[in-house]
Amino acid sequence: MRQEDNRLIWGYGLAPEDERAIRSASASYTLVCHPESNIPVPRCLEDDCPFLIWIPLSIWTGFASEKRNAILAESCTQKAILLDGSPAPEDLEALLDQGIMCALPRPLRRDDISGIVNKAAELQHLFRDIYNMAREVSLERELLGRKNAQLSFINRFITKASESLDP
Repeated sequence: MRQEDNRLIWGYGLAPEDERAIRSASASYTLVCHPESNIPVPRCLEDDCPFLIWIPLSIWTGFASEKRNAILAESCTQKAILLDGSPAPEDLEALLDQGIMCALPRPLRRDDISGIVNKAAELQHLFRDIYNMAREVSLERELLGRKNAQLSFINRFITKASESLDP
């Protein structure tokens, strides 16, 4: 995983007005828009993995369940749904239960977009910190295993030496 800040955002099948609004509200980030006909699935440990994906609800519901599950499985990439009208509260709750970070009504407001981008960036930092801590724990465990093996050897050596000194 890259150590510098990830500045990449993806858009899946965004309308031109949504794309303009997102670009203007998140100018310090790079927005890459994918047409509805060619939507890739992000891979967390790859360099070109976005930290946030904007997806219109109509595109999201049009995905096959396998594609939705593959996108949801990438926990380091946050997903924001752009609502088409007013969905039923239970539909909105189901989206959020699936792991969608947020759902925004149209038209998009600059403050809402900025808030979501900032929240997703913060979550990315937390994910990276947890990943680094897990890696450190793994390395510490490996070091402790080696030290344990060395101490076992020393213990056996001293035991054998003391046995040979006893009459």
